[in-house]
Amino acid sequence: MAGKAPKSRELIQGLEGLALKVVMLEEGDLPGLGAFLTHLEQLQGMLDPEGTPDVALLFKQLEEVGNKLILQEIAAAAQGQELLSQGVSLLLTWARENKFPTDGETWKAYCSLSQELGLGEAGENSPKSESEPEPAASIEAQIWEDQELTANFIAEAREHLEGIESGLVHLEQFPTDLQAINAVFRPFHTVKGVAGFLNLPQIQELSHEVESLLDEARSGRLQINAPIIDLTLVGVDRLKEMLDDLQEALSEQRPLQIFDLQDIKDQVKQLQKPEEAPGEVSKRQLGEILVSQGEITSSDLEQALKQQKAESGTPPLGEILVKEGKVAPKKVARALVDQLTEEKPVPETPASPAAAEGKGAGDAQLPPTIKIDLVKVDNLVNLMGELVIAQSQVRQNPNLQDINDQKLERDLAQMSRITSELQMISMSMRMIPIGQTLRKMVRLVRDLSRKSKKQVELHLEGEDTEIDRNMVEAIYDPLVHLVRNAVDHGLELPKEREAQGKTPEGHLWLRAYHKGGSVVIDIEEDGRGLNRDRILAKAQERGIVQPGEQLTPAQIDKLIFGAGFSTAEKITEVSGRGVGMDVVRLTIERLQGKIEIHSRPNQGSRFTLRMPLTLAIIDGLVVKVGKERYILPAVAVRETLRPASADYFTVQGQGEIIKVRSQLIPLLRLHRLFNTDNGEVHPTQALVMVVEHEGKQQGLLVDDILGKQEVVIKSLGETFQKIKGLAGGTILGDGRVGLILDLAGLFALSQA
Repeated sequence: MAGKAPKSRELIQGLEGLALKVVMLEEGDLPGLGAFLTHLEQLQGMLDPEGTPDVALLFKQLEEVGNKLILQEIAAAAQGQELLSQGVSLLLTWARENKFPTDGETWKAYCSLSQELGLGEAGENSPKSESEPEPAASIEAQIWEDQELTANFIAEAREHLEGIESGLVHLEQFPTDLQAINAVFRPFHTVKGVAGFLNLPQIQELSHEVESLLDEARSGRLQINAPIIDLTLVGVDRLKEMLDDLQEALSEQRPLQIFDLQDIKDQVKQLQKPEEAPGEVSKRQLGEILVSQGEITSSDLEQALKQQKAESGTPPLGEILVKEGKVAPKKVARALVDQLTEEKPVPETPASPAAAEGKGAGDAQLPPTIKIDLVKVDNLVNLMGELVIAQSQVRQNPNLQDINDQKLERDLAQMSRITSELQMISMSMRMIPIGQTLRKMVRLVRDLSRKSKKQVELHLEGEDTEIDRNMVEAIYDPLVHLVRNAVDHGLELPKEREAQGKTPEGHLWLRAYHKGGSVVIDIEEDGRGLNRDRILAKAQERGIVQPGEQLTPAQIDKLIFGAGFSTAEKITEVSGRGVGMDVVRLTIERLQGKIEIHSRPNQGSRFTLRMPLTLAIIDGLVVKVGKERYILPAVAVRETLRPASADYFTVQGQGEIIKVRSQLIPLLRLHRLFNTDNGEVHPTQALVMVVEHEGKQQGLLVDDILGKQEVVIKSLGETFQKIKGLAGGTILGDGRVGLILDLAGLFALSQA
C-alpha cells in the first residue's frame, strides 16, 4: 500500500486528536463512538481520494468498524476498539513519515485482527505471513514476568471492589442515581482493562460480564433492582476470590486456579432481558429524535417499530433503520448522543462514598501522588527519629551549656524547629485516611441486616481522619466484630422498635476523630442497650461473680470482655459462640489502646476505641529504677501513689501486696526483676505505679518519675527481643538507652 502524505500540519493535528478520542473510548461508549465517526468524517474531507486511494480505503474501513461497534455487530467490542486504535496509529505514521508502514508490526497486527473479527483483509496488498504465528506466552509466565505490576494490580483492584460495594449499597436505596451507576461501572471497566493487559482472562471475563449488566442500566435499557444488586455483589465476591488466588499463585509460583463463571454468565443473560415498558420508551425516544432531525419520517418510525415487535430477540431500533437503508449509522450515533443529553437531570440524592467518587471527576484539581515502597517510608521515619535524638543530645551536651553565645542559641533553636517539622512530615507519610476501612463496613452492614431481617441505616463520620497504616490494618477485625454485635445484639427487629415508639429502621454510627493525641473510633447504635441483668446472671452462673457481690453498671458492662462470655440465647452465623469480645479487648490493648462502653437501656450502646496514632511512637512515662531509666506506656498507668505502712502486706506464697482503695493488688519490684541496686527499699519510701493489663492491676515499685514524653520505639535486636518484660528501647535526650516495658511480660513474670 502506498500513498503520498499531504504536507498539511492540520491533518496531522487532526489525526492526533482522533488518536486521543480512541484512547478515551470505553466499551459501549456510543457518544464517544459518534464523536469519533464525526471527527473521522471531517478528516476524510481533507484527503485527495485519487492521490491517496489506499489511505482513503483505510479511512473507509475505520468508518465501517465504528458503525459496526455502534450497531453491536462486533461481539468482541474491546477488539473492535483495538482495531480502531491500530488503524489510527497507521494513519499517523503515514502522515508523519510520508510512507505507509506495510512492513511494520502494527500493520501485521491490524491485518490479523481485521480478519479475526470477520472484516476481511485490511487492504488489497495485505502481507500474508507464510510462517505460523508464535504461540502466546502462558498466563503464569506473563504474571511472573510482571510481578511488581501484578502486585500493584491486586492492591488497586481490591480498592476498586471496596468502592463498588459502598456504591451498590447506596444504589440499592437510590436506583436512579446515574452518578452512582457510573461510579460503580467505572471500577469494573478499569479492572477489566488492566486484567486484559496482564493476560488474566478470567478476571477480565468476569469483570466484563458484570460491567455489561451495569452498562445496560447506565444507558437506560435496564432499571437497577435487587437482583442486579445481588448479582453484582456476587461478582465482587468472586473477583475477590480470584485476586486472593492470584496473590497466592504469585507468591507460591504456581498456576492459577480455574473458576467456574457459567452461573454468573447465565444470570447476567437472564437479567439483560429488556422490560417492555422502559424499553419502548427508550426506543421511541430515539425514533422521535431522528424524526425531529429530519433523518427519517414518522411512517418510517412506525414501520420500524412494527418490524421490531415482529422479530424475535427485539433487535435495536437503530439497527433496523440502518438495515432498511432509512438512516446512516453515524446519524443513529448522533441521535443517541442527543438522547443522552436531553434526558432530565437526576434528582439530588444523599451523597455516598461511591457517588462522591464519581462526582465532578474533571472539576477538582487533586494533588499529584506517587507510590513509595513502605519500607522506604519506615526507613525515613527511623532516620528522623535518630535525627531528633541526635539533636537532643547536641542541645544537652555539657560542653555547650557553658557557652554563652546568643547566635548559637538561635541556630540551635532553629535546628530544633526544623527537625520537629521534618519528623511530623515523615510521620504523616505513614498516615492514611481511615475512611477506606469504615467504608468496608457498608457491605457488612447490608449483608447483616438482610440475614437478621432488620432495617439498618449506617452513618459514617470522620472518614478523613488519618491514622498509621499499620494501625488501620490492625483494627479492622475488632471493628468487624463490634459492628456485627451492634446489628445482631444491639438493634431490634422493626416490629420491636415500632412497639417502643422508635422508627422501624435502626441507626448505626461509625465515627472517627482525633482527640488528645489519639485516634478515637465510636461504634454507636440506638438499639436496646446492654442487658445488665442477663450479663450479671450469666457471670454468676459461670462463677465469674460471686452471689451477693455488688458491681457498678460499668463493672457489669466490662464482664462481656471475658473469654468465652456470651449472653446469646441461640447460636447464629453472626454470633453466640462466646468468642470475639475478649479478642477485641486483647487486640486493642496490644495496640496500646483501650475500649470503653457507654450503654443506656432501650436507648442504645456506644463502644469507644482510643488508640495511639501510630505504633512507631508511644506516649511514655520515664521512671528511674536505680541508675537505669525505663519507659512505661502512659495509657496503661492508672495512678501513682506512695503507700502508707498500713496499706502494705506480705502474704505467704503470694509475695508483697498493697491496698489501693479497698482493693488488694500484687506488688512487683522492678529493682529485683532487672537486678539493679536499691532493690530492698521499703515501699513507703518509694513510688508505686498502678498499671492495668487485660483487666488486671499490678503495682510496680520505682524510685522516681522523671517525666512524660513521646519516645520512638526501637527494636532490641534478635539477642534481646525475646526477653520477657521488655518491648523495645529508645535513646533518651541525654544519649542513654531507655528500655520500654512490656506489661504482658511483666504480669507473666510476676505470676511465674
